[in-house]
Amino acid sequence: MSVIPFTNKDEDLNKATKDAGEWLKSFPVFRKVPPVPLMLGIYEVLLSYPHMVSPAGIKNFLKEFCTSKTYHIAVAAPGSMRHNLDGNPVSQVSDTDRFYAQDQIDPKPQKKFWE
Repeated sequence: MSVIPFTNKDEDLNKATKDAGEWLKSFPVFRKVPPVPLMLGIYEVLLSYPHMVSPAGIKNFLKEFCTSKTYHIAVAAPGSMRHNLDGNPVSQVSDTDRFYAQDQIDPKPQKKFWE
């Protein structure tokens, strides 16, 4: 019977996310302050680049980046544009995405089903 070494998956994912963040900051769009809305499909574009980081780390970094309050504020801004990896605007944020971001910034209280 072989012994499987103990691994801490959360610790592994945190390191992978940190490594991915360092790599992603080589792209101008991830260095903008405040952040700008990212183009749709950016994860697939990133995977097409040669990289030495985990796809799970890239995905987790994007999740953290795109769920931040400052990112939602950028998406919710009237007339906001999505940006490619070079930081150039490529398309307008849809009204659906803008409304969703507004709800994330200032969530409306949910009514309880018994009220």
